[in-house]
Amino acid sequence: MTQEEEIWIEMKDIKENTFISNFGRVKKIFLNGKTKITTGSNHSKINKTKCTRINKNNLFIHDLVGKYFVKNINPNKYKYINHKSKDKSNNHYSNLIWKENKTRKKMKKVVFVQQHIILFNFFIK
Repeated sequence: MTQEEEIWIEMKDIKENTFISNFGRVKKIFLNGKTKITTGSNHSKINKTKCTRINKNNLFIHDLVGKYFVKNINPNKYKYINHKSKDKSNNHYSNLIWKENKTRKKMKKVVFVQQHIILFNFFIK
């Protein structure tokens, strides 16, 4: 069995000397030559979605990996990247898929309702 190779692509359209890998890691090379590699930080304590800060903006790692490594067979229809598994911290390209807008909104509504049911049940007891 061969080990999969990590591939790095520079995100010049976002910021020079900043790279994204197919494994879902971000590499920044600073002017002094030092390198920092990260898997991002948790955007939310609830859903564990990972993000990174570039040019004063928080960008989702899964969106970056999707843009550079996951083929979108119909860009007019599929506008958003989602995780195939329920593990939002797994930003490996093989765990990501392009989806329609309504699919993502539907998933967010389900999570929102589930969180409120859990809180409601907690406070009733």
